[in-house]
Amino acid sequence: MADPASVTPADLARVAAAVDELLPERERNNDQTFAWALKRHGVRAIAMLAIAIEDPDVRSPCKYFGRMASYEPNGAPDLRLNFARVLKAKGDIPPAEPPPTLMAARGR
Repeated sequence: MADPASVTPADLARVAAAVDELLPERERNNDQTFAWALKRHGVRAIAMLAIAIEDPDVRSPCKYFGRMASYEPNGAPDLRLNFARVLKAKGDIPPAEPPPTLMAARGR
């Protein structure tokens, strides 16, 4: 899903149906956790799920997703750093170009 803002009800239904396949510990009621996260956080729950599954620093995706879902909606953490880590691990972020030297910046 390239743009979470364009999520349709059909997209949500597909993700909800796949949660037990995506998260490793089925006995943890992942489908109920996703439904609860969706109710509390809206489409942000999909981002939380993606990070739980894909972030190389997450040791237990189910615990992580449950913790993210439990945050109050207004106190939920900023997910941009997590996404950056996921993209970097996948090689989807091009390496930063070194800044131009002071001499080059002045046109000399």
